[in-house]
This record gives sequence, structure tokens and C-alpha cells, in this order.
Amino acid sequence: MIDKKTVFKFCPICRASLEVKNIDEAARLVCASCGWINYRNPVPVAVAAALNARREVLIIKRAFEPAAGRWSLPGGFVEYNEHPADTCIRELQEETGIKGEIIRLLGIYNFSSRIHGSLLVVSYEVRALTEELKLNKEISDAKFAEYKDVPYITFASHRKILKDIFENNKKIRNAGI
Repeated sequence: MIDKKTVFKFCPICRASLEVKNIDEAARLVCASCGWINYRNPVPVAVAAALNARREVLIIKRAFEPAAGRWSLPGGFVEYNEHPADTCIRELQEETGIKGEIIRLLGIYNFSSRIHGSLLVVSYEVRALTEELKLNKEISDAKFAEYKDVPYITFASHRKILKDIFENNKKIRNAGI
């Protein structure tokens, strides 16, 4: 099923009207004139689980919608021709002033967003190389916090990332690795 509120009405290539067709076992908008197909791919996002030397995670309070005034992890949209790892480090520094380095890929998650539709969330464990916060206008507050002290995180994908990193790291420590 295609949600008429979230899709193109006209072809972005030739401006002709679009029609719904079943392609690859899914309803897709197709241009009858030039053949362009709207596959409605997910929007790629990169998220940083940035940890300091004390294994505290960096959390941010958003200044703007969506979720203004609520806590989340640093991150943002992957730019055209940008690798998600580069996005992760760029967004971390842009939003908080924190420099970081990628430790490992944590996971790739698919979540729905009321505003953006399907999101492909690529998350990384990041070593915070600095701790001096320099917040940009998108962020109203930020802090490093122990996992047990992290307030409610507004995005389900970010809650999953935090759970994965801290439960996985606990298993690694308990195994003596």
C-alpha cells in the first residue's frame, strides 16, 4: 500500500503523472512516460555511541523538532557520497564539538519515522578523543553519563543502540576479553 501523503505526485525526471504498479512484489509509483520507479528507499542515518575513557556515553538534548527538549544520541543524515562512518564523526563534532574515532560498527537497524518514513540507522561505537563540549544551535544540552544514569532516550533506535553497546560490552568484560 502506498501512503499518498508521503510520496511524489509527479515524476521528478519528466514531470508526468505517476501511477501505482506492482513491481518486485510491491506497490510502487511508476512514470508511464519515462519509466522512472519510486522505490521509496530508506533514509540513511548515522549515530554515534561516543564513550569517554570512563565508559560514559555522550547524550544530547535536541533543541529543534523532531523531539525538541528530549535526549538522544548524536547523529544525523548521511550526505550524498558520504560514508556512514564519516557522517558519524562529522555529526558528533558538528553537534557537540567532540572529536572522535570509530572503534567498531555496532549495528544496522531499520526503524520507522513519522516524518521521514523508513530510516536505515547505522551506528558506531566511537572513542571520544576530547570532552570539552561546544554545542551547536541544534543541541540545547549534552553530557557524558553512566549507562544507569541515562535519562529516557526519545528514539527507539537510539535506545536499542545503547542497550546493544552496554549489554555487549558487559558480556565481553565478563568473558575476560
